[in-house]
Amino acid sequence: WCYNTGVLDSDVGGGVQVLSDIDDTIVCPNPQGATDPHQFAGVDTRLEAKETYPGVAELLLGLALGIESPPSNATNTSSNSSLYNDSYVPARPILLSARPREASVLSISQNSGINVYMEEVGKRNYHPTWGTNIDASMYGTIFDGTSSNEFGETKAKSYAELSSARPNTRFAFLGDNGQGDVCAAQSMLQSSSGDQMVAVLIHLTQTPEESLSECEDPDTGSFTLNLTESDKVHYHSTYSDAALWTYNQGLISCCSANNVFVAIEEWVACRCDGNCTFELPTGLSIQATRDETFLYCDELKADQLLLKSAVDECDAQGDCPQPEELPPVGTGASGGSFSSNAFVVSLLGLISIIGLL
Repeated sequence: WCYNTGVLDSDVGGGVQVLSDIDDTIVCPNPQGATDPHQFAGVDTRLEAKETYPGVAELLLGLALGIESPPSNATNTSSNSSLYNDSYVPARPILLSARPREASVLSISQNSGINVYMEEVGKRNYHPTWGTNIDASMYGTIFDGTSSNEFGETKAKSYAELSSARPNTRFAFLGDNGQGDVCAAQSMLQSSSGDQMVAVLIHLTQTPEESLSECEDPDTGSFTLNLTESDKVHYHSTYSDAALWTYNQGLISCCSANNVFVAIEEWVACRCDGNCTFELPTGLSIQATRDETFLYCDELKADQLLLKSAVDECDAQGDCPQPEELPPVGTGASGGSFSSNAFVVSLLGLISIIGLL
């Protein structure tokens, strides 16, 4: 057992090592609304540019904790072992990106909005050491190409390298269907270390007709995409739905599912319904104005009802500790969005590098 990281070499209730894409998976790129779009951004326009998806960090934390891992302030540890157990420390998620490592300004740093967001979620859920594993996160190279299927091949290569170095680690991969992540996931599952991949979550950001159908594998070359829903693969439009699926698959605890539910309820109250009394860690604390966002709100509300039903059943006594309160609106104490200035610098840096080739 790797007690210090929370990643176990057998299925005994501890968490997994989460591998995650960034754009369209953790952060909504909204290239139409961005003042600084770059070629490695995604396609989703439902939220504002660089706004993080509600509930995603709470889900990543839940996967790292596993089915029997509590917040450190849990007091009723003997009341219901299916809620939590104090054996495991959550591993920090590793980011898999096609962004070129040569353009260092495009990589995620300690002060990047995405890491600030992850750390805030860890702290308010009583895991103050949790955040992004910046040092271990993996990037592509400018020689990998710029097409979506090449992006997928880059991430498959990263998984092959990582899983080979850690043969006793179980992994979960989070991506989207916009830029080759589905190709990457199929390659991961069909690779020699496919058994180590216990879950794939694909965030739906475009229609199947717009998605890729042909892929590139680092070992076998071209292949036709055929990644269907299964006991290891789930396609979702909201992280409410993703949390319900992972809970039903025995990958996250009841309390982790509740944390996702609470985070999304907070987001809906402000961004959908205009009740913005606190600073959201997702980047914006004002009511939405666009029809695309309100349609996303409707999806969230429907999926929240299903997630709430599951949480009410598994935590009927209310034993799960609630996250810490968010700071009042206007204090500027929360925020997980990317800085637009940072992305302008990133874009200029990338252009300079490409210009040298």
